[in-house]
Amino acid sequence: MKYKAGDVFPRLTVTTSKGTALTIPVSGVRYTHIQFRRFAGCPICNTHIAALRRGKAQLDALGIREVLFFHSSNADVAAFHDDLPFDAVGDREKHYYRQFGVESSWRVFSLAAIRAALASIFRGNFGLKIADGPLGLPAEFLVASDGRITAAHYGKHAYDQWPVETILDLARDSRPMISDEAETINRRTE
Repeated sequence: MKYKAGDVFPRLTVTTSKGTALTIPVSGVRYTHIQFRRFAGCPICNTHIAALRRGKAQLDALGIREVLFFHSSNADVAAFHDDLPFDAVGDREKHYYRQFGVESSWRVFSLAAIRAALASIFRGNFGLKIADGPLGLPAEFLVASDGRITAAHYGKHAYDQWPVETILDLARDSRPMISDEAETINRRTE
């Protein structure tokens, strides 16, 4: 099942890569931005995570809490992302990936994905432990404090996720967005 804007995100209690319990959506914040990434050392994902790190102050200012899922074990996530300033959850068996309709595809690569991978590799951000293969696609949800999904996006290739500017724009516009509206915002910020 794929979730869309307007749906209610089911309440989840997970264990983060730091061993702490986390309930999603996170209470006390305006939005929880849930991302389903690929494996913990994915160079494509790490390019996007670097942009999230640079935008952390802006995300915090709008009350957005980042929660990243990886199809790796919590131990692998903790080892590779030991200084990650966001909550991270390992889901090696892809239980949550299946629950939220996050897919894999042979069409994982695009020119943008290849550029992102090379940029990350050149910065030394590449893990050699590819858990459950390199074919995962990203997905993300911006969830309001009441559990309502404000915006949802399922990637068509490995580097198809919202840039930080899009996340900020979506949080500023508090009404639920259908996927076409979110895509329009995404194209404006690319």
